[in-house]
Amino acid sequence: MLMNQEQKRLSRVISVIIGLIVAFPPYVVTRGIHVNSIDESGYDFIFALPSRATVNVSTLFAEMVGVLIIGAILFFVAKENNE
Repeated sequence: MLMNQEQKRLSRVISVIIGLIVAFPPYVVTRGIHVNSIDESGYDFIFALPSRATVNVSTLFAEMVGVLIIGAILFFVAKENNE
């Protein structure tokens, strides 16, 4: 499958966005052993997370799937515009 210039640029942009999503994941800090008592949450650089922070994997996965779905739609729209 040959890609046109728009598709190549779009694939680079999507790759950078996914890289940023992985580099700055969502996290939560819980108080004690109770999972429902969230003390702090946010986004931070993966190697600079606060102590006792855990990455919110479900939110991270949802963000990546959303970006990939939107990217796939735009990828095929860019293909149709070229024909």
